[in-house]
Amino acid sequence: MEQLLLTLKNLTEQRDALLCKQECPGGWKKFGCKCYKISDTGLSWNESREFCVSRGADLVVVDSKEEMDFISRLYNVYFWLGATDAAGEGTWRWVDGTAPTCGYQMEETNYGTK
Repeated sequence: MEQLLLTLKNLTEQRDALLCKQECPGGWKKFGCKCYKISDTGLSWNESREFCVSRGADLVVVDSKEEMDFISRLYNVYFWLGATDAAGEGTWRWVDGTAPTCGYQMEETNYGTK
């Protein structure tokens, strides 16, 4: 089991290193190892997620205050985050299944939800 966990850790690090070297598609912005695209389609959260997933992407999972600040500066618009409590009212999860762990508070005046 210990060997499997070590192998998983090494493969994850190798994958992340390759992703960081990857260029973003035209019209996308890069921050860290992630690529971001803001759409002006005006869709609901569910429609936006379907739109992203159908293009091999997903709504954003925010890992740090710096990432949130970057996203908020992309455009001066409201945007959807990839967090939902659909599995249980009040129990928030990112679209990748992880629990939000960032230690910062989003201010409503700076970060929207659409």
